[in-house]
Parts: sequence; C-alpha cells; structure tokens
Amino acid sequence: MLFSKLANSRVYRLLLTTVMVFLVTIALLASVELALRFCVKSAPSYVGYDFYSNLFGDLSPNLDVQDNLIKGLPYHVSTSSAGFRFSPGIAQHPDKKNVVRVLCLGDSFTYGVGVDNESSLPALLSAFLKKKYPAMEFEVFNAGIPFFDIVDELDYWEEKGRKLSPDIVVCQFYYNDVQTMNGKSFRRSRRLPPQEFNAVYSFFHNLRIVQIASALNYKIVKNNAMEAAVQAKDDPWYAGRFCDSLSDRQKNIVNTTSEILDQRNIEEISCRWDAYLRNLLELRAGVAKSGADFLLITIPDRSQLLTDRTAPSTYLNARLAAEHVAFIDFLPLFRSVFHRYGTELYNYPYDFHTNKTGNTLMAHEMADAVAVAGGGRGVSVKERENIPYADVKRVALVYAGGTLVPIGAVQNTEFRIDDGSIQFQGAKTDRDHVEATVYDVRQGELGIDVMFKDKVNYFGLQLHGIVWDSANNGGFKGFASFDNGNAESIVDMSQNTMKDSAYFFEHYNHQDGFSKVSLRFVIGKGTGLIFDKQFKKEANAFVVMFE
Repeated sequence: MLFSKLANSRVYRLLLTTVMVFLVTIALLASVELALRFCVKSAPSYVGYDFYSNLFGDLSPNLDVQDNLIKGLPYHVSTSSAGFRFSPGIAQHPDKKNVVRVLCLGDSFTYGVGVDNESSLPALLSAFLKKKYPAMEFEVFNAGIPFFDIVDELDYWEEKGRKLSPDIVVCQFYYNDVQTMNGKSFRRSRRLPPQEFNAVYSFFHNLRIVQIASALNYKIVKNNAMEAAVQAKDDPWYAGRFCDSLSDRQKNIVNTTSEILDQRNIEEISCRWDAYLRNLLELRAGVAKSGADFLLITIPDRSQLLTDRTAPSTYLNARLAAEHVAFIDFLPLFRSVFHRYGTELYNYPYDFHTNKTGNTLMAHEMADAVAVAGGGRGVSVKERENIPYADVKRVALVYAGGTLVPIGAVQNTEFRIDDGSIQFQGAKTDRDHVEATVYDVRQGELGIDVMFKDKVNYFGLQLHGIVWDSANNGGFKGFASFDNGNAESIVDMSQNTMKDSAYFFEHYNHQDGFSKVSLRFVIGKGTGLIFDKQFKKEANAFVVMFE
C-alpha cells in the first residue's frame, strides 16, 4: 500500500522523469561522442594545455590523439604520464655517468605543431645526440607549449624545470616572443590557484564534444581565448618583465609581421626587445646557477627567407655574443637550404611552423654544438660564431643610363659590369624595373665583380631571378667565388617563379675575410634577373650586403 502511494506521488514521478532524462541525455552524449571519435574525422581533436601543479609537464597526460585543428595538417600527438610530449618517464636524476638530461623550452615550434611526435625538434635532437654519442643515454624533455613566450619559459623554469636537474637547457626564440611582451601570461595565471591533475577532470576535458566547444570558442575569439588578464599590479613577479605602453605607431609595428621583422624599426620598439633580453638573461643566469649549460636557438619566419628583414638577428646576435650566451641563429642556414636546394622547411601553405625537414636541420646543428666529456656535469654547449647583422651595409644595384649603378654604402666598393649578350628588357618603357635577359635560344652571361678596399667577413646577396618559360632553356643559374677561388653554385632556377619571389645568398668567413666577390649569372631565354630603375626603400631586385 505504501509503495503504491509512493509510486503515484508527484515527487516520485518527478524523480523518475529526472532520472530518465538524465539517462537519455547521457546515452545521447555517449552516442555523439562515439560518432565523433570513430565516424566524423573532421571533428576537432587536439591536446589541451592545463598547467598541472603536480606534474612536471604542462600538457594533459597519457594522451594519444590525431590533432586536426589545422585544416589539411593532421599530426599525431602522444603525451607521457608526466605531461610532456614525446619524453621519457620522470625518475630521480640519475647518478650514472652515462646519462645526460636535456630540457627544451619554447613555444609551438618546440612543441611541434604540424609534425608527428618523432618529427618534433626535441625528438630529433634526442635521436642525433644518441647517434653522436652511442655510449651515452639521453633524456630529452619537450616542455614546449604553443603560445609560450620568454616570461612563460622563465616561470616554468623556476616552478618546475630546475627540479628536473637538467644538464643542458635549450630555449627557443621566434619573433612573436617580442609581440607578446605585454604583461599578460598564459601559464602563470592558469596555475593560480594551483590545479592538480585529476583523472576525472582530464577524462571530461578531453571528450571530443568538449574539444569542439573549445575549438569553436578559440576560432571566434582567436588568441584572446588563450590570454589572461593578470597584469603586473596583480602579481609583483611581473615587475619590469614587459613593455605594455606603446603608441599607435609602435603598436602597428609590433602587430605587423613585416614591420616587426624590419631591422630599421628596432629602435622604435626597443622597449620590447630590451624586455625580452632582460628575461632571457635572467633565465640563463638561473640555469647557470643550477650547474647546467644553456643554449638559445632563434628560428626565422618563412618571410625572412624571401625578404631582407633581419630584426631578431640584428638585435640579438651582437648582444648575445657580448654576454657569452651560446646561441644558434638559423636564418643563414634556412636561407641557404631553402634557395640553393629548393627545399621547403615549413608546413607551407597550411601553417607557418617548421616541418620535419626544418626540424631535422636544426636538431643536427644543435647536436653538433653539444660536447660530452664523461657525462653528467661533463656536458657543455660550444659557443659558435653567428653573423653580426647589426654591422651589415647595404647597396642596391639599379639600372640607370644604360648601365648598372650602385646606390647606398658604396665608399669601399667598385663594380664591374660585363653584360655580354644580355639585353635589358623594358629599359625604354615607363616601368620601374628592367629584366636582364636574352632574346634568342642561346644562353647569355652577366658578370658582376664586387671589390672591397679592405677585407670583409660577410657578403650577402638579395636578388630577384625570374623564369617565365620553364621550357628546355637551361634556366637561370648563378655562381660566386671569393678572392678568385673556386666558383660555387648559389642559385639554380628551372621552374616558373612567382612574380614577387626573392632569393638570398650569404657567405660568412669570420677568420680570414675576403676582398673580392665575383658573381656570374647564366641566363637562358625565358628567364631573367630583375633590376630596379631607381632606389626603393623596399628594394628586392638586387641588393648587395657586406660587413
């Protein structure tokens, strides 16, 4: 009787309805989740950044997913139980002499956006180190997190990184580190109050439904979704770490890639550059205090391979050398490989991050800089010579009066032009440029000698070669020799080129120097070399650079 009355009560019916709705909702969500995981390949799947206080890493642990947030660029990501991507398990720092521990700090380039685990920069560095020192054991930890800047990396080091007792700390720079010196931090605000890893939370956080909602939110508000509103006044730790007060002109420079990379704008936004350097030197000092060696790597933007923009190298190289910071500037190497061998080093056109080839180049050079004498604290990073871009002078070679005339810093240079069968197409038109080309099927040669009264150590060449017709005409080729030495191939273009394409060649000899550079260009029909008719601020036709 009592049960019958209870079954017919309004409370019971309401409770039963609630339970049924709940169960149906769970069943529907579970069905949608299963469908998204196994049937809808385009559904967003990616790794979240949670900054757990009880893990050494800042990623959700124990994940194995296909990240497809970037359209057309899916890649495999797995994380360790410690919250690192492609890293060994964490144990007490070993006392064995044959174990070397490397900690890699950086942003999405270190993390490896667009490449599988084994093709990320830290993973490839680990492989090259093991190949170089087969008797040693290397533990390389990938602490890179997308959107991190130098303040985040310093914060990570102080909170977690130093506790790993690494033998080497690698820090990675990309130009947007300077863009984000604005007093906002992703990681410091997210760990206040501290958040400990929780398996239940992690399970729900990594549901595909939740990731779709997060992805939509990110696409709507862009990077603002990742920014925190914590300012220096809220956290004294930030005092003096950033530069936030900018004029409209300065904001335009900072927020425009071509402007922030232009070396002529360094002084105008020196507050940002100086703030980066202060934080970097503080990080290096902390690493040195722990007994570890430090290495900075600077990764160029793809646009720097096509244009004469060197702001990061111009600002950092001389200053880092003066502070005896071991660093590798990858701009010269990337320019050389990109142009001389036609090798793509980025996830272009899908994304701006380095691909497996770019990461392989960097990892090889980084491993070469590491020296192991015994093990443990017998590990060191060799300092290496980098191009002092701050001292580079530039000369634009323009067409005027039927010949080529140098414009710019020419007090120590002389030019000899031998055009042979070359014709300057467009010389008598109102166009602002000419093309050095030939009109018949035979190839022509254009020779340019650059002579210096005093020896120089650096020679750079920016030119605009073009191929209109990729028929069998020999293409467009260039050669260079120094002080009458053996000629080396510097450019070989046989495929049709884009109208605004540019090419860079760089040569640096910091020991002996040289006083003469002989350039020879072989030009086939349907190809040419572009020269401006007057000096341009943004000249990209033919520019000689020297130190």
